[in-house]
Amino acid sequence: MDRKTVKLLKIIGAGAAALAAAASLTPFSVVTHEDATREIKALLYKIVKWDRAFAWEKSDPSDDIAKAGVYAPMKVYFYPKNRLSVNELFDWELKRGNVYATYETEIGMAESQPRPFSDFEKEWVREFAGTVPQEQVDKHVLSCGNFIWHVFSWELLPREAYLEGDAARAAYDAEDHTGAVFFEPFADEEDEPRNEKDDSAAALDRRIEIYVTAADRSWSYIKTHETDDCGPYFIKKETQK
Repeated sequence: MDRKTVKLLKIIGAGAAALAAAASLTPFSVVTHEDATREIKALLYKIVKWDRAFAWEKSDPSDDIAKAGVYAPMKVYFYPKNRLSVNELFDWELKRGNVYATYETEIGMAESQPRPFSDFEKEWVREFAGTVPQEQVDKHVLSCGNFIWHVFSWELLPREAYLEGDAARAAYDAEDHTGAVFFEPFADEEDEPRNEKDDSAAALDRRIEIYVTAADRSWSYIKTHETDDCGPYFIKKETQK
C-alpha cells in the first residue's frame, strides 16, 4: 500500500471519528406521553420506548373492558422516520404488522383503536369463511390485532379444506391467475412495486403479506408475514364441500 493511500485512509478514519463524536454530542430532548411512551429526539434519529396499549379482544361483547396487548419495545427511528410523531409511528408499525403484545393488561374500550378491515378482507371472510360461526370470526379474525388468515392458523376450518406451505404454493402455481385480484394490507410507498408479470408463489414470497383471490372467487392464496410459522395458505371452494 503506497503512502498516498495510507494518508487517504487516515483522513477518512479521522473524519468518521469526528462524525461519531459530533453525533454523541447532538442535543436531544426527552418527551413522556400520556400513555407513558417515552420519546428521545435528536437531530438525526429518534428513540421511542413504547408503552402503548391496544385492543386485543373482548371476553364479552357487552363488556366495557377489553383484554389488551401492550406494545413495549424500545426502537430507534432514523431520518426521515424520526420526523414522524409517535402516533404516526405507531400507525406505521401497525400497518406493517410489527405491533405485538409485549404483555397483556385491561383497558376501557374507549381507549382502543380497532384495526380497520378493508372491503376486500370483509368480502374474503364472507366468501371463504362463511361456514365459521360468527362468534369465532369476530373473536379470532375480525377483532383488533387479527388477520383473515387466522381462519387457518386457528383451525376454524376443517384441516382438509385448505393447503399449507409448499403444497399451497404448488396448488396456487397450478391455477389460472388471469384476472386474479391481489391485495397487500401493509403495502406503502416505500415498498418495491410488485412485478405484475411474475405472480408465481416464489415471487409472492418476497412480499411482506399478500392475498390473492381468483377472478371468479373460486380459490384464494395467502402469503402471511409470519411465513416461518403460518402459511402460506391455499383454499379452493370445491374442497370445502
